[in-house]
Amino acid sequence: MIIRVLTAGALALALSGLSQFAAADTSKAICEFYNHGEMKKDRTGPCTVARDGDEMEIELYKGKTYTFKPEEKRNGRYIDQDGNRLAEEKDASWKYTYKWKNQRLIVMYPGD
Repeated sequence: MIIRVLTAGALALALSGLSQFAAADTSKAICEFYNHGEMKKDRTGPCTVARDGDEMEIELYKGKTYTFKPEEKRNGRYIDQDGNRLAEEKDASWKYTYKWKNQRLIVMYPGD
């Protein structure tokens, strides 16, 4: 009986910490993040992209997460978790670039 209660409690605690994107469509990709435009590549490596409808969450391998929500009236434009506007560019069927301020995030889907 005690084990059942502890197991149920542990499961509830684990599920309460899941992201809103936990049940979303997720893909593995390679990401390159440039913090100052074209000059310096700050983070490169595997990343996870989760889509839930039009919203997107990109988690870089070092733990940094970006959340993008589409702008209401502008196709191909998003707003990040800090309220900054960004543009999406599709360079190929497997490569997407998200640009905002002096930052750029390139997401490449291998095997597509």
